[in-house]
Amino acid sequence: MKSGNFINFLAIIAVIACFVTPVMADQNITVDQAVTLYNRAEELLSSKDYQDAVTIYDQALASNLTNIKMGDGLLYLYRDKSYALIQLNRTDDALQTINDGLSLYGNDAMLWNNKGYVLASQGKYQDALNSYNNALTYAPTGMANELIDNGTIVQILNNKGDLLYKTGQFQGAVDAYTQALSINPGNSYSTNGLALAKNAAASMVSSMIIIIVIVLIGVAGAGTWYFKFRKPAEENPAETKKVRKGKK
Repeated sequence: MKSGNFINFLAIIAVIACFVTPVMADQNITVDQAVTLYNRAEELLSSKDYQDAVTIYDQALASNLTNIKMGDGLLYLYRDKSYALIQLNRTDDALQTINDGLSLYGNDAMLWNNKGYVLASQGKYQDALNSYNNALTYAPTGMANELIDNGTIVQILNNKGDLLYKTGQFQGAVDAYTQALSINPGNSYSTNGLALAKNAAASMVSSMIIIIVIVLIGVAGAGTWYFKFRKPAEENPAETKKVRKGKK
């Protein structure tokens, strides 16, 4: 897409979890400090107080994580902390948080998607593409006993399409947006992306054809000039005498 709109959809779906209280393994377990801190950080995140949210997330991580690990809270914590750090443009810290989360939840599509976004923002395009592909690989089943909805998959595909478009891989972008539209035919972002990618791909093909034609004309012209204007090799008189003498 246009550079200003590169990956306009963050698809940091972690924000959805802003309103999700960690699911405890046993409802009779007393909510401990880590869970309390997590819930407080989620409130700060929903009000866009990203800096304070990160501070509270860190306090939660420094607490006893036994209970929060019994449910899905720790996964959401890594997702949401990375989201907050991205909003603060602290991409190195966001990447570290995502990697920490992936060390425990290696097949979480949303963490992989967040990683793709961060790496793309750092100009590490191939690594970002690999991350988006991982996100799409794990998206059908998801993590934390949740199914990744089609809307999330479409957003990941749009992110992938944007990345491919930005790096000049227009046919790949066409494929990504087309796949997104096969899931959600009415998605306007995918539709616009597909139109731009198709135009860019067509322009690239046209440019390549023009270049090939110019090269062929140049080669043909050079060949014509060579055969038409080249001078024949001059005969060496001394060599001619030797040849004639030999014939006698």
